[in-house]
Order: sequence, then structure tokens, then C-alpha cells
Amino acid sequence: MSKDALSAYMNSSMNLRSSRQQELDVLHKINAGLAHAMLDPGKREDFHNALLRNQRMWNIFVVAMAEEDHPYSIELRAELISFGMWVNRHTQKVLREGADIKPLITLNKDLILGMTAKTAPVAEQQPIAPLVAGYKPQGEVA
Repeated sequence: MSKDALSAYMNSSMNLRSSRQQELDVLHKINAGLAHAMLDPGKREDFHNALLRNQRMWNIFVVAMAEEDHPYSIELRAELISFGMWVNRHTQKVLREGADIKPLITLNKDLILGMTAKTAPVAEQQPIAPLVAGYKPQGEVA
């Protein structure tokens, strides 16, 4: 299968999955990038890019949570906004002071677990931010 054909297949199969599943896919991919960066921090550009992708994803979440008509409860939205602000602060500590990247990975894992739990109210089973479903890390071909 050619690269173009594979890319077209992947794009069409992505459209068949729910926005929620697409968000989970993005979270898994970004978290895998963080884990890889943690194992090989010597590759500074990859390390830096993994952190920035994660930060960008959380910034999208924060913006989505600020929307008045978002279906999540106000309490959950406030928590996610707080987490997003923490991600920004901690990312800067990692980049400037060499802080541990692992808490970012753990937060993303916890979010994935929460998103896949079957006990969440129906409104909170909606995608966090529909924008994230279409998110592609820089350098990836759509």
C-alpha cells in the first residue's frame, strides 16, 4: 500500500470514530511522545516538541472548558481548567529548571482513565474539545 493510500485510509477511518475516541487517540499519542521524551531527554528537539504538543492540547481543553454552552458540569470544567493551568506552569518548570516530566504523563493517564470510565454522566461522556479530535502534531501529514 502506498504512503498516500495509507494516509487516505487512516483519514477515512478516523472519521468513522467518535470525537471522543479521536480525543482519546490524540491523548494516547501525545502521552506516548512524552514517555519517549522522558526515556531519551538527550534529543532536545524531540523533548521540547513533545512538551509543547502536550501544552497545546491542554490549552485547547482550557479554551473549550471556558465555553458557556459546554456540556460538562461547571465543577468538572473548573477542575480541567485548573489542570490546564498547572500543565502550563509545570511545562515551564520542566523546560527551564529540568523538573520531572512524569507528572504530566500521569495527569494524561488519569484523564484517559476518567474518559474511559463507564460511570461518568452522559453529558460528561462528550468530547472535551471537538478541536482536539482534528489535532495533528506538527510534522504529520494528514
